[in-house]
Amino acid sequence: MRIGLPILALLLGIGPAACRSTDDDSMKFPDCEVGGDSDGDADSDSDADADGDGDTEGLPPECVCGPLRTVWGTSVDDVWSGGPNGFLTHWDGEGWTDTQLDRPETIYGVWGFAPDSIFAVGGLENGCSDSPRASVFRFDGGGWHSDFSTTDGGGPLRAAWGSSVGSLLAVGDGTMLRYDGWTWSGSDSFIGENLTGILGFSAFDVFVVGWHVSLVIDAEGCAVIFHYGEAGWEEQYHEPGGHLLSAVWVASPTAAFAVGRRGMIVGYDGEAWSEMDSGVANDLNAVWGVAADDVFAVGNGSAILHYNGVAWTSMHLDMNLDLYGIWGFSASEIFAVGGADYGLADPCSAVVLRYDGAGWNVVHEADLR
Repeated sequence: MRIGLPILALLLGIGPAACRSTDDDSMKFPDCEVGGDSDGDADSDSDADADGDGDTEGLPPECVCGPLRTVWGTSVDDVWSGGPNGFLTHWDGEGWTDTQLDRPETIYGVWGFAPDSIFAVGGLENGCSDSPRASVFRFDGGGWHSDFSTTDGGGPLRAAWGSSVGSLLAVGDGTMLRYDGWTWSGSDSFIGENLTGILGFSAFDVFVVGWHVSLVIDAEGCAVIFHYGEAGWEEQYHEPGGHLLSAVWVASPTAAFAVGRRGMIVGYDGEAWSEMDSGVANDLNAVWGVAADDVFAVGNGSAILHYNGVAWTSMHLDMNLDLYGIWGFSASEIFAVGGADYGLADPCSAVVLRYDGAGWNVVHEADLR
């Protein structure tokens, strides 16, 4: 099987960490240094079902319940959303069906290639387990199965994207995993980076966003964006001062958007990234669009923003929610997911909203206790 160029580069050890050697000043971050260490090991348990190890007794409440974290689909009648404690819910065009994996992992990202080839990525945080880990689950049309899990104490995976089932990437806390159609393996090219989002326009045009922290230079964190192109991985953007990026959406090679903490939005025009005026101070957690002039972003405090190619404006939402995921099939078929604002309502409430082109409505609710 032909391996996509991003996968090949990682297999050869080409990546941001390799470029930022101590002898290459051009690849250093002038305002925030990268630190941390990792052995990059990744052990697969691809033959195991998604069961066993599901004991949640004694875990903090935030580990076993909370908002939905992601939403994605292959079509408007095949939509998946996931959240804490192995919770997944599926829309088949007629109704929602909730599924509870017998594993305590939080699902942070979903990506797939067909209704019977869906991947869910996530894991366990420090504080939620004595052995924090990154995990991947796979849906084959008949059920969910554990496809991969680390055993080296690393953090969870946050997002996944692939141009084909043989060229799939998943990113997380200090790591990028790659799937070649048969096995998962890890890369140490992103040591010290907290990678939170990934999306590509093609296998040769991929963006990864996230942040890193330097206790010496910028303890609040530094937003970073990496790009993979014909020349390999390169750092395209960094911004210190607590501006942490959460997600990225790519419309074309000359139009992309990334969102993050404190209302941060940056746009890409094919040459450079520049900050955009969001008009809000809410943390923004996800972004998705129909086109470069029809983009939506969601976040905490009921934040839903729309970009029309000229400016970002807030959309009215008459409820108190923190939203963490958004995905759609068209301008009138969009799903957003999250849960109750922790400061105002039941933190175990999970909610799915649907936009029909005129307004947002709740279409599914679940109690994740």
